Amino acid sequence: MTLHLEYAPMKNTSRDRRGLAVRFCCGLIGAMLLYAPSASAADYRLEPLQESAPKDEVSAKIYQRLQATGFRVIRGKSRTYCKLWLCKEVAVREGNSEGYPLVEGSLVGVVQFARRGGDFRDQEIPPGVYTLRYATIPTDGAHEGVSPTPSFLLLVSASEDQDPAPQDVESLVEKSAASIDSSHPAIWALKPPKDGETPGLRHDEEHDWWLVQLTVPTNGKPKELKFAVVVVGYTEE
Repeated sequence: MTLHLEYAPMKNTSRDRRGLAVRFCCGLIGAMLLYAPSASAADYRLEPLQESAPKDEVSAKIYQRLQATGFRVIRGKSRTYCKLWLCKEVAVREGNSEGYPLVEGSLVGVVQFARRGGDFRDQEIPPGVYTLRYATIPTDGAHEGVSPTPSFLLLVSASEDQDPAPQDVESLVEKSAASIDSSHPAIWALKPPKDGETPGLRHDEEHDWWLVQLTVPTNGKPKELKFAVVVVGYTEE
């Protein structure tokens, strides 16, 4: 932002000096208002959603696995960013390992975007309905150090993902990338959950991430699983 002041010869009177000061301050304030971002426009909140997932846009088998109600992520005063529905229960694996104790390729829920959304790599997600599948970062050199947590949710077009059973991750990665017309899959990062009430939404100010934290029943132990997923924001990597 550059401010330009025009100089014109004038009498050196206190009125003239006060007039110049007023014009300068008004111009500065106007420029600041013009270029300052709206804080409220970037705020998000989470609220319960008393409706089921769109039955005509997901397969009957997946629809039966989903909870009857969901959650809505709202931007600003009233704009719906996305709608989320979790499974009635998710598949967990036995034993301790890095990341979340979810079965690779298993269904976690469904998300709907009325308008375009975004993923953790700052890729655009077209409007539509997507399944959410659990996956971890491949253990190869190309992905080393990509994220401090290895767990993600893959977004796959619901029209291309109709079986609720755990799926081959490699196939899901290809379908996810095709869903957004990209060479890279659409992903939401899972981060360590924090203590506190769920459901909830919190803002990570350091990274400017908005995380939805929810609890979902499981088919094993633990009986419930708390997770936190970045639904707004992306990595700088």
